[in-house]
Amino acid sequence: MRKPSAYSVPDSLQAAATSLNRVGGASETANRHQDSHQDKWAAQPPDFEALYGLARNRLKNGELDEALLTFRRALALRPRFAEGWRLQSAVLRRLQRWQDALACIDTALSIEPGSAEALSSRAAILAEASRPAESL
Repeated sequence: MRKPSAYSVPDSLQAAATSLNRVGGASETANRHQDSHQDKWAAQPPDFEALYGLARNRLKNGELDEALLTFRRALALRPRFAEGWRLQSAVLRRLQRWQDALACIDTALSIEPGSAEALSSRAAILAEASRPAESL
């Protein structure tokens, strides 16, 4: 066992530093793997289910700008999907983009005219946009 000096690093700290360096290396490897996975995903044709699931997760996590872009990509693949339009409207509503939210909810209603959720969302958008008379 070596004798510690005033300037030497204790063995336990040296071991901790070595361990952290290994974790950092593993993290870099994981980041490279994730980047290559994203590159492969980007090179494949878009998958509606994957995009829609990602958009819903982004909305749930409050990543509104990313959710909006992802909903747009998903709806470009399946434009007659009323729930997608309703959820895209919810994103726009949270962003307080009332006209865009109203246009999306109207699209959802053109696909499913009797949707109680869409009708309720439309009334809420109009009320929040200070147009309550139209919500009736």
